[in-house]
Amino acid sequence: QNIMISLLIKFIKIKIKFIKPRNTEVLIYDRPSLQNAELLFNKSTFEILDTRYESLNIYVLIKTILKYGITNIKKNYKRTFFELVSPKIIYTSIDNTPAFFLLKQIYNKVQYIADQGSIRDNAFYNSSLELLKKKIILECDYIFALGENDVERFKKAINIKKSNILIAGQTKNNSINIKTTTKKIKYITYISSKFDIRGDMEYKILKNLIKFCKENSFKLYYLDRQDDRSKKTLYEKFEKKDIAHIKFLDLKEKYTFLSKSKIIVFAHSTLGYECLSRNLKCMSLNHQEYFHGLKRKYKNEGPFWIKTNNYINFKNKINKILNYSDKQWKRISNKFSSEILYYDNNNVLKKKVIKKILS
Repeated sequence: QNIMISLLIKFIKIKIKFIKPRNTEVLIYDRPSLQNAELLFNKSTFEILDTRYESLNIYVLIKTILKYGITNIKKNYKRTFFELVSPKIIYTSIDNTPAFFLLKQIYNKVQYIADQGSIRDNAFYNSSLELLKKKIILECDYIFALGENDVERFKKAINIKKSNILIAGQTKNNSINIKTTTKKIKYITYISSKFDIRGDMEYKILKNLIKFCKENSFKLYYLDRQDDRSKKTLYEKFEKKDIAHIKFLDLKEKYTFLSKSKIIVFAHSTLGYECLSRNLKCMSLNHQEYFHGLKRKYKNEGPFWIKTNNYINFKNKINKILNYSDKQWKRISNKFSSEILYYDNNNVLKKKVIKKILS
């Protein structure tokens, strides 16, 4: 019954289109990829294929049925869409779905680019290995990986003979260039791990942070996700005088605020590693358990991370990070950023690859 209701809601919300899709150089696969695509491509050069039932193109559907019948209609709808648009590039930043890596077998007259959007769990890699057992091969012309760790994971999951896997960082992070100031304001920013999902962990971390801030006269900020999902729970657990809730929709505004923090603390956030790539002082409280691929096995404690709920150890680690010289910290952040999430100012590498294909 729930599945039927869900399908009915999707059907009601579908935007029906009748016009033939434009012939463009770039096709964006999956609408959420649009945010990253707008930072890499000229907006006038692309068409979008919705894969989550946001829209249905009747022209494409009729053309599909006339040419291929109703067998494998979903796959053939994509094929027809590609044929009509006839792009040079098909791009996605939804890099953790096997469906995208099977498209080359549907339509091979194009270069496919998968742009890794965030640090992923192992679900995609496990799925791809299952497909490999069935002799189903995943491939992609270019994969823009966040760092060395993910290059290793992609090599296990993808046909590397037909795929170029490049360390290129995170598109949004690369697109914002903030002049980092050495004059830091005496505040700590904690990046949300989603209170509704990781409530116990979040509560213990914030309890320690509030104690540290009171003892050391720091102001504490809780940086929420864009949907503001944790604000209600946050103030059910803690008083407003102890922690200030904030959120930013504007990327530049968010990175500017973070760049002024004395230290950024996080436990389950790609944004935390983006800060590390920008040489901002950070402390991770879940680093060794986060999804860092098949190559690295991190210890329970390292230069910028610790696994503990013990307040003394927690406090000592923050103080140690705060006391690193700029030179020491830069050496640490550069080393681990190349492994986890690299910073490529203005997406130079990605734009170079794109320019090469389009020219």
